Amino acid sequence: MLGNKVVKRRTWCAAATSNILGPCAFCRTSNSATLGQSIQRFTTYVVRRSHWEEGLGKNLSFSAENKCQLLIMTTVYFGSGFAAHFFFIVRHQLLKK
Repeated sequence: MLGNKVVKRRTWCAAATSNILGPCAFCRTSNSATLGQSIQRFTTYVVRRSHWEEGLGKNLSFSAENKCQLLIMTTVYFGSGFAAHFFFIVRHQLLKK
């Protein structure tokens, strides 16, 4: 600051030093907010606008109310990922001549 006047500081990108191209949009640091401040403002907005129920299992993408169904779905999910490796190994061995 010089006296009561605010000095706007701009930094210029080395690639955009000519008068035709102008300043690089990513290198300007005048009155624009930084990326971190923009992200913080957005996440604060999203958190304030969301209305989630409190408690265990309320923010899951699946229902945890029926314990039997949860057990079966979890077993299928992890079991299929575990068995896929063996399926491809056996298939490769059978197709090998």
